[in-house]
Amino acid sequence: MEFDVELENAISELARARASRPLKELVPGDWTSVHVILGPDTGASIQEQLGQPVEITGDGTYGGDYIQDGDLLVFKRDGEIVRR
Repeated sequence: MEFDVELENAISELARARASRPLKELVPGDWTSVHVILGPDTGASIQEQLGQPVEITGDGTYGGDYIQDGDLLVFKRDGEIVRR
């Protein structure tokens, strides 16, 4: 998983301006779908929602499981994760 500061800033700007843009313009790349996971959530739950193992690292652990505090966008192409 990676934190995308540029995407966060772009979304915050849109929210402040009460504007909209296609997500493909904000996150260019070779993806065809996006899975939105609202935080907080655990690593085990994230893997269950995605239906596949995911390497999740970070310092936010609780009871030995990773905790995702914020929202998570998982970009896929043909069912495979291409960007997190």
